[in-house]
Amino acid sequence: MEQKNYDVIIAGAGPAGTTAATLLAQYGHSVLLIERDQHPRFHIGESMLPMSESVMKRLGVAWGEGNLKKGGAEFIDEVSGRHTYFPFQGKYRTFQVERSVFDKRLFDNAIEHGVIAKQQEQVMAVICSESHVQLDTDKAHYQGRYFIDATGRDALMGKKLSSIDKIKNLGKFALYQHYKLAETEVSKELFAHGNIK
Repeated sequence: MEQKNYDVIIAGAGPAGTTAATLLAQYGHSVLLIERDQHPRFHIGESMLPMSESVMKRLGVAWGEGNLKKGGAEFIDEVSGRHTYFPFQGKYRTFQVERSVFDKRLFDNAIEHGVIAKQQEQVMAVICSESHVQLDTDKAHYQGRYFIDATGRDALMGKKLSSIDKIKNLGKFALYQHYKLAETEVSKELFAHGNIK
């Protein structure tokens, strides 16, 4: 099995992991990025916030290229029925992204900045000490000075440390739907401003 040493090891190559990896590489650190899946891969969560634009510029990623402009966001309080609308205009522009394409773009960008990336590799164990972290996958052993858990909902370290506290009575969930060739009058009205609801 392969044994390598890095300044930083990151588990999870979604937007958080690839962003951290690229920024650290830009500062001259050796970075290993480990992803259990293969890019491009499906993932939900396409709605970006306006402040993402400055981060994308810092990463050197073409922000608006091929993405659907998002005009704003509307939230409805299920108790009061009150609607709150946030417009995204001018310097506060943002987009809906296709995550498989967007995540692959961020992943490739990290590699272009010198990040060593592994795909289809599963983290099996993380052993932390004061001076370093030892990470074992199903394919290799790695050592790093620092470790970042960017596994999102999978919560690799949260589960390992039994430190996941559920928020009582939150009980929220999201529904999503994808449309192809949605060129009807109803869809034009629904998406007239590019809002999410």
